Amino acid sequence: MGDDEPAIDWEGVIREMITRATEAAPTEPGVYKMPCGECVVDFFITAEGEERWLVAGDDRSYTRETVAIARHGDHPWERLYTLADAAREVARVAATSTEYSRSWSKQSTTARSSGWCVSGMA
Repeated sequence: MGDDEPAIDWEGVIREMITRATEAAPTEPGVYKMPCGECVVDFFITAEGEERWLVAGDDRSYTRETVAIARHGDHPWERLYTLADAAREVARVAATSTEYSRSWSKQSTTARSSGWCVSGMA
């Protein structure tokens, strides 16, 4: 860099990049594929009103700013599903599991009344 060229404010450049990345982050809770194109994050708001960002395979809880700093790339944020979608799926699986449990319970009751016990003890 020559004497006649203005100095680059690298700190300002980095701050601007973080601001743009933070503003581009989702604002609606859900599960997203992150801009790196590989990571998945579960974004939700706690009962206390605080944002939490949980990255699959990572033990830490992130904030919007730390996600923007640590997890970036050329891909756009991609919503995989909403928390409402996840709740419906959990309810569906629970209902299926409950039906399976009822069916199993009925079978094991029948087995016990016939003198055969599931644990192998009469």
